[in-house]
Amino acid sequence: VEYLARAFVQSGEQSWRRACERGFDFILQAQYANGGFPQRFPTRAGYHAHITFNDGVMIGILDLLQDASEQKPHFEWLDDARREAAARAVRSAIDCILTCQIRVNGIRTGWCQQHDEHTLEASSARTFELASICPQETADIVRFLMRQPTVDAQVLAATDAAIAWLRQVQLPGIRVERVKARAEKFLRHTVDYDIVVVPDKDARPIWARHYEIGTNSPVFAGRDGIRKYSLAEIERERRTGTLWYGYWPEELLNGSYATWRR
Repeated sequence: VEYLARAFVQSGEQSWRRACERGFDFILQAQYANGGFPQRFPTRAGYHAHITFNDGVMIGILDLLQDASEQKPHFEWLDDARREAAARAVRSAIDCILTCQIRVNGIRTGWCQQHDEHTLEASSARTFELASICPQETADIVRFLMRQPTVDAQVLAATDAAIAWLRQVQLPGIRVERVKARAEKFLRHTVDYDIVVVPDKDARPIWARHYEIGTNSPVFAGRDGIRKYSLAEIERERRTGTLWYGYWPEELLNGSYATWRR
């Protein structure tokens, strides 16, 4: 939809505008009454029905809708009715985001990759994606909240708490290394390496993909769905098939959050 909007602005091709409008309307129709967006629509079954922050689903949609509501250059042509609908959708989604934020003993933390579409609780998806607190999705949500033109007390509290949690769970003294190993073919990928976590006192802080709710311990799972507490305990297919560690919040903590907060 964003691509079509930009293409229409450059070309004036009316068929592209109509296609963009149809896609725009489809997005608006997919939103739940509670403000969340599912992974798939209109067919919603299993974890595809969950409110999905994973893979940039919900935040990608909201960035698009906010661009439209703010009349960014590629959406200057959009009609007032759709612009107003986009603004309402963003407001509803922010309410949903604030409600979804995971609380432990009353303290706000971050968000899961997906939340139940009815209860808004953190939810598992694929067998190796456990209900947990997830730094990548939390960082994406914080960046979206930070782009709001006005910030109320609730948004400020949610953002500050998420940043505090991200600082709390950063992992110093380790790095993730790809090591040579015998070639092996799996269903969806082939590798000639393995992934290991090694001590390194000089390594910059890194984050695990999933943290256990209540303990903040990094957690891992393979296709059997059994919770493990070290990467080495899960099968090689998943060790090499999922990005288990990353630096997703690094830029936030090293600059942009402090600048925004001032």
